[in-house]
Amino acid sequence: MPVIIEGDFIHPELTMLFGNPQVRSLFVQESDKNQILQNYLSREGGDLQQFRTDISAAYGKWISENCKILGIEIIESRPWGTSLDRAIQCLQ
Repeated sequence: MPVIIEGDFIHPELTMLFGNPQVRSLFVQESDKNQILQNYLSREGGDLQQFRTDISAAYGKWISENCKILGIEIIESRPWGTSLDRAIQCLQ
Protein backbone atom coordinates (compact mmCIF):
# COMPACT_ATOMS: atom_id res chain seq x y z
CA MET A 1 0.00 0.00 0.00
CA PRO A 2 1.45 3.43 -0.90
CA VAL A 3 2.42 5.55 2.10
CA ILE A 4 3.98 8.99 2.44
CA ILE A 5 6.04 9.73 5.54
CA GLU A 6 6.98 13.36 5.86
CA GLY A 7 8.51 15.72 8.36
CA ASP A 8 11.69 17.57 9.17
CA PHE A 9 12.30 15.10 11.98
CA ILE A 10 13.21 12.31 9.52
CA HIS A 11 16.97 11.79 9.29
CA PRO A 12 18.16 11.24 5.69
CA GLU A 13 19.96 8.04 6.69
CA LEU A 14 16.60 6.47 7.60
CA THR A 15 15.94 6.06 3.89
CA MET A 16 18.93 3.74 3.60
CA LEU A 17 17.30 1.20 5.93
CA PHE A 18 14.61 0.12 3.48
CA GLY A 19 16.77 -1.49 0.80
CA ASN A 20 13.70 -1.84 -1.42
CA PRO A 21 13.56 -0.25 -4.89
CA GLN A 22 9.85 0.41 -4.40
CA VAL A 23 10.65 2.78 -1.52
CA ARG A 24 11.63 6.20 -2.83
CA SER A 25 12.86 9.29 -0.99
CA LEU A 26 12.69 12.98 -1.78
CA PHE A 27 13.68 16.12 0.12
CA VAL A 28 11.59 19.22 -0.55
CA GLN A 29 13.75 22.22 0.25
CA GLU A 30 12.91 25.86 0.96
CA SER A 31 16.08 27.82 0.31
CA ASP A 32 14.74 31.34 0.86
CA LYS A 33 15.07 32.47 4.48
CA ASN A 34 12.51 35.22 3.95
CA GLN A 35 9.96 32.65 2.78
CA ILE A 36 10.62 30.53 5.87
CA LEU A 37 10.12 33.65 8.01
CA GLN A 38 6.85 34.45 6.24
CA ASN A 39 5.69 30.83 6.58
CA TYR A 40 6.09 31.01 10.37
CA LEU A 41 4.30 34.36 10.45
CA SER A 42 1.35 33.16 8.37
CA ARG A 43 0.95 29.92 10.35
CA GLU A 44 1.54 31.25 13.86
CA GLY A 45 1.15 35.02 13.77
CA GLY A 46 2.91 37.17 16.36
CA ASP A 47 6.38 38.61 16.01
CA LEU A 48 8.83 37.73 13.27
CA GLN A 49 10.91 34.72 14.31
CA GLN A 50 14.30 35.51 12.79
CA PHE A 51 16.34 33.28 15.13
CA ARG A 52 14.06 30.29 14.51
CA THR A 53 14.21 31.02 10.78
CA ASP A 54 18.01 31.02 10.84
CA ILE A 55 18.02 27.67 12.62
CA SER A 56 15.49 26.20 10.18
CA ALA A 57 17.50 27.40 7.18
CA ALA A 58 20.73 25.95 8.61
CA TYR A 59 19.01 22.65 9.37
CA GLY A 60 17.55 22.53 5.87
CA LYS A 61 21.00 23.11 4.42
CA TRP A 62 22.40 20.29 6.58
CA ILE A 63 19.64 17.91 5.44
CA SER A 64 20.24 18.91 1.82
CA GLU A 65 23.98 18.26 2.09
CA ASN A 66 23.33 14.82 3.61
CA CYS A 67 20.77 14.00 0.93
CA LYS A 68 23.34 14.80 -1.75
CA ILE A 69 25.86 12.48 -0.09
CA LEU A 70 23.28 9.69 0.16
CA GLY A 71 21.91 10.17 -3.35
CA ILE A 72 18.47 11.33 -2.21
CA GLU A 73 16.61 13.50 -4.70
CA ILE A 74 16.06 17.17 -3.79
CA ILE A 75 13.58 19.66 -5.21
CA GLU A 76 12.83 23.25 -4.29
CA SER A 77 9.44 23.84 -2.72
CA ARG A 78 8.67 26.67 -5.12
CA PRO A 79 7.06 27.30 -7.43
CA TRP A 80 4.37 25.70 -5.32
CA GLY A 81 2.05 25.18 -8.27
CA THR A 82 4.43 22.71 -9.89
CA SER A 83 5.84 21.00 -6.80
CA LEU A 84 3.69 17.87 -7.10
CA ASP A 85 4.54 17.41 -10.78
CA ARG A 86 8.26 17.95 -10.06
CA ALA A 87 8.16 15.48 -7.17
CA ILE A 88 6.49 12.81 -9.29
CA GLN A 89 8.93 13.36 -12.13
CA CYS A 90 11.85 13.20 -9.72
CA LEU A 91 10.72 9.89 -8.22
CA GLN A 92 9.99 8.07 -11.49
